[in-house]
Amino acid sequence: MKITAAVLRAAGAPLSLESVELGEPRSDEVVVRIVSSGNLPHRPQCDGGRAALARSHRARS
Repeated sequence: MKITAAVLRAAGAPLSLESVELGEPRSDEVVVRIVSSGNLPHRPQCDGGRAALARSHRARS
């Protein structure tokens, strides 16, 4: 089955939306369609450690 996936090719690179081929679900799996999602850019796990810089910048504003 063809799906659209957010693909990260390298650390620090932007996500790109790409069509990828995914195998059909097995008998013990289900397919879930996600229609919306979000990202918390201030979380260090998501932003490569730039969160402290972002917080200090907002604090001075």
